[in-house]
Amino acid sequence: MAQGGLNKRLISWSIDEIRQGQLWPIAISLTLIIACIFGLSALAERMEQVIVKQGKDALTADTVYITANPITDTNLQYIEASGLNSSFYTRFATMSFSDNGMQLITVKAVDDHFPLRGTLTLATDTGTQHHVKPGELWLIAE
Repeated sequence: MAQGGLNKRLISWSIDEIRQGQLWPIAISLTLIIACIFGLSALAERMEQVIVKQGKDALTADTVYITANPITDTNLQYIEASGLNSSFYTRFATMSFSDNGMQLITVKAVDDHFPLRGTLTLATDTGTQHHVKPGELWLIAE
């Protein structure tokens, strides 16, 4: 009985406050806060999706396995058995020396399947090509 009376008084108090207009600014501000939080979380989710997609395109693959050691025969067998498209490349930093001085460079050796995502376009004065030919060296200024 006491609980029913308390609920009745709470409801009548709420209705009186709504009629007087003192709770409207608080209700509106809470609604706006909740809407902003949902909007920002949706924006953050979309930004994350864009960043992940651009990251995959920059890596030229969906997944990249990086190691300082040669890939073992067991890992190569797992890759072949999985049926995944794979490409191998080696990259290392070194110094390049010439008559004009020295330059820090990154050397990257790729196989025929590179890149798995996107396209590789190499341009010269005589035309463009989409693969590095065996025994060919391309210098890219960055």
